[in-house]
Amino acid sequence: MPPHLAQIFYRELQKIVENDQLDAAAQTEACYQLLVVMLMEATKQERLRFVNLFSRMAYAGQKFQLDKKLQFYQHNFRKVAQEVRQKGDLRSDHHFLPGFAFKVVLETIRGLSKTSPPNALINQVPPSWPNTFRPVEIKEYRPVVRVLALEDRKEVQCLVVKDESRPDENILVKYNLPERNEGFNPTIQALRKVFGFPILLNLLEVEVDQEGYYRPQAFVVEPDHLIDVTGIAECFDTDHTVPETYLLKKFLPFSSSSALLLGHIANFFLDELMHNPQQEFPEVFKKVFALNPLAFCLLEDRELIDLRQRSQAHFINLQREIVQNFPAQGIDPEQCYLEPTFYSNIHGLQGRLDALYRHGNKSAIVELKSGKLFKPNQFKINTGHYIQTLLYDLIIRATYGKEIDPTNYILYSALETDNLKFAPVNRSNQWEALQVRNHILALEHTLQRLGLPGNDEDNLVEHTQRLQNLLADYRFQSASRFAQRDQEQFQRVFSALNDIEQAYFTAFTGFIAREHKLSKTGLDGIETINGQAALWLNPFQRKTRAF
Repeated sequence: MPPHLAQIFYRELQKIVENDQLDAAAQTEACYQLLVVMLMEATKQERLRFVNLFSRMAYAGQKFQLDKKLQFYQHNFRKVAQEVRQKGDLRSDHHFLPGFAFKVVLETIRGLSKTSPPNALINQVPPSWPNTFRPVEIKEYRPVVRVLALEDRKEVQCLVVKDESRPDENILVKYNLPERNEGFNPTIQALRKVFGFPILLNLLEVEVDQEGYYRPQAFVVEPDHLIDVTGIAECFDTDHTVPETYLLKKFLPFSSSSALLLGHIANFFLDELMHNPQQEFPEVFKKVFALNPLAFCLLEDRELIDLRQRSQAHFINLQREIVQNFPAQGIDPEQCYLEPTFYSNIHGLQGRLDALYRHGNKSAIVELKSGKLFKPNQFKINTGHYIQTLLYDLIIRATYGKEIDPTNYILYSALETDNLKFAPVNRSNQWEALQVRNHILALEHTLQRLGLPGNDEDNLVEHTQRLQNLLADYRFQSASRFAQRDQEQFQRVFSALNDIEQAYFTAFTGFIAREHKLSKTGLDGIETINGQAALWLNPFQRKTRAF
């Protein structure tokens, strides 16, 4: 933050402190508003999407390398201030206000701008933090803990779990921690309302305090059920996330288009040019017909001519990047793995990269995109594409461990210049993407219960209404116009069915969802299989016998 802007914020804070017309609640509210404006100003150039103040505050803390203790107090003030705003007054135990508010804002300005506040203001602000909030002393750190959640103790905001490595005792896991895992509150609500208990969880970046409480940074529900990275990224629009988009795509018919063909062609060009960057376009283009002969046959002559011209532009751009820019960024095409697939049962993710460079202690992720930029973020990358690289980063690090520190890129083949975009890692956005992953799994779980026998004759009718509600209009109000168009198409076709057809569709949807679940995680037993998860759940001897 520029020093001149910091001085403005210092003066605004001093006005609040010296305003005798404001009571403690009003001063706290004013400090909260000033903090919000300050964080928006500090992050406005990022053009990143922040779903709430929690994510914006967490990002600012990472970007400006704010002191961990300050971040702890910032998040606690955010929660207290929001309570004061809702009730319009202070509670009896809010004796630390408004002094706590003054100090949070003062230290935030100091941390963001690296400037010193006026002496007069320093003398009006408490010199130390209140005893009400104290950073927790941590005795142990564990990067991943696999647990079975048994119950939710809502009154103390803890889950009761069995740690897989310490199964002889019940452990309490704290959630709704302002400075750590508050962003996963929707996941906790889904555990209560959708999944139920018991349920398997992975706890990520867990701090164990002196009293033995687990304090995770993130929750992954049913980590053995892997969700595709692309499906999660498509739920992210410029300003909103709409996880129901993932569900909607299950019901849409596949349709080919020149844009889709162009995407396949661009990927084919990347593979060919990585093997031999000196190839000529006419020879390579002859091979693309084999990608989807029927789709090419359905094109009009003018469409085919236009597709060839656009394909040539992509070819030229990719060839230039591979020959010139890749070596400039330290990426050797000969040391790249093309379209490697990765599974991460730590994060519950799976994905196939376009290219992974790994040689010695250097590595890079390259994801190809044939589309154009639309409302890009600070890094000149579309929001969904940026989220995709963040999830790939999680998977790669989970696979290779500390021996790898990848540099992430998006390669836009449609651009004439500056095609290779650097995508730096942002932890808060990664956690937000994992929260969306958990939401998607909750939608899958809801589908799995459709059509199951109930206690009344109207059970299937209720399930049909539940399915319609999952894809109701109000859930797509903030979605892209393409998602809204698809949702309208689904509702139009579904509404045209009679009652029996709707009931059959609903029951069959539930059946397919349950089969899909079995293909993912299966059932544990002597003669049963674990589906895809058998790759890491079954011992080697059992897999050998099954083979």
